Amino acid sequence: MSIRKENLLIVDDDYDMLEVLDRHLKQENYHTYKAGSVMEARDILRYSSIDLWMTDLKMPGMNGMEWV
Repeated sequence: MSIRKENLLIVDDDYDMLEVLDRHLKQENYHTYKAGSVMEARDILRYSSIDLWMTDLKMPGMNGMEWV
């Protein structure tokens, strides 16, 4: 039996926050994708199978709440 690694998308315009979340989630054996904007996240979603996404609410352009 193989253990499935969930694909998580982290969306935040704060690069440091992206790196912290990425590091911690990888330690828990999640496969992570990082996006610095909603537009970048849309491109990732277009070409990748994502199980869960986490987004910052306040970002320039389209914010996380508008996107959800």
